Amino acid sequence: MQEDCTKQGGMTYFYSGANQSYTYYAISNPNDCEKVANSCTEKVFLLEDSLQAFFGQALATTTVPDWEKRRTLMEPMFDAASARTGVWNRHAKILVEELESKVGKGFFDQTECLQNAAMGILLKSTYGDIEDELQSIASHKTCMQETMDVLYERHRSFMKHKTFIFRLSRLKRRQDACVRTMKALTNELITMKRVEFKKKSASETLLDFLLGLEIQGVSSEKNTVDDIHGIIFGGYSTLVNSLTFILVMIGSNPEVQERVYTEIQNVLSDSTREVKMDDLNNFIYLHAVILEVLRLYPVVSILTRKTKNSMDLSKYSIDPGSNCLLFIHAMNRHHSWGAEREAFKPERWLDGSSRPPYATFGLGRRSCIGMKLALSSMKVILIHLLRDYKVIADIKKLVIKQELLLTPVSGHYIALERRSKTLSSSFQPQDVHC
Repeated sequence: MQEDCTKQGGMTYFYSGANQSYTYYAISNPNDCEKVANSCTEKVFLLEDSLQAFFGQALATTTVPDWEKRRTLMEPMFDAASARTGVWNRHAKILVEELESKVGKGFFDQTECLQNAAMGILLKSTYGDIEDELQSIASHKTCMQETMDVLYERHRSFMKHKTFIFRLSRLKRRQDACVRTMKALTNELITMKRVEFKKKSASETLLDFLLGLEIQGVSSEKNTVDDIHGIIFGGYSTLVNSLTFILVMIGSNPEVQERVYTEIQNVLSDSTREVKMDDLNNFIYLHAVILEVLRLYPVVSILTRKTKNSMDLSKYSIDPGSNCLLFIHAMNRHHSWGAEREAFKPERWLDGSSRPPYATFGLGRRSCIGMKLALSSMKVILIHLLRDYKVIADIKKLVIKQELLLTPVSGHYIALERRSKTLSSSFQPQDVHC
């Protein structure tokens, strides 16, 4: 659908029945998408009642006036969290240990291992130390998967978009049970951490920061719960799917993998020390690899906006109050990226040339607030993994499906070989600099 939109000139108008909420301008031209995203901050939600049941007024789902205020309040929280590498190092090491049994055993599905690492990072970053951490990781994983399943099932079942039909369905009862479970998990942990927070002199976790906003009187207990749900849900599957795409692509391109490994040795030598925040700035080629993979496989492949005023785009004009779909997948593969737009080419991020708008982490003022946190955590995980193991995969076998997120459904298995600690002579340290 996104590719067809580009073929039609960068915009497609479509509708379903007479319901105005099912009428959209779908846009794939990068410059037009950027203009809409910069001008409009109101999102369009098809199944708003379900989203409100799960996430309430979380940053990603709240109204524009509330979002503007809370985005400003929460940006320092994410900036501080992005500088704490200890959590990422710990769970990266656990992941490496968990994968040890897979070395030399052929292809396997790495999804569960990545899920454990992603949820461990999110819970540790959000709450700090948790009693029975493994059980908490398992419980939150199950709850997040059930949430995804319920939202996707309703999304794809057109009749259940009707509120009165949905309320009579078994799916509504599943949703209610899932919401109760999610709130029970969150409230139990928040209640325990409130006691610890009173004894702290500084914020150490995301929850500490949110509790501090409560004390200042600029946020509420409900805001805290909603934001925790939004952070964990928003970070979990996106991190898992992104790492899956990156590992498969790296495993399919041995020369790229060797260059990443050489960069790891150049920055960290042969030591097995933890990755520090200052180190991450030196992983220029790894950064380019991550951006390039996520250009080709953006986990969130559609953004929504509602126009406030009329807008003149490159070929069309849009009326006020129009629903817009911004097609990220099509933007990231638009012909403005050049003749090799479909090719995996990390070097395009190193040559200093201008590039079209990059939409994987959103566009405009309402782009992803956790982008730096996500990129940094992925780098640490990949550094630990690629320092110990060589990854083998075949991107040509990858089959993806558009559910709520862009999801690998087959062909994403990898194999691991133990890495010999020798520096490749085919790539020199100075090559990593822009």
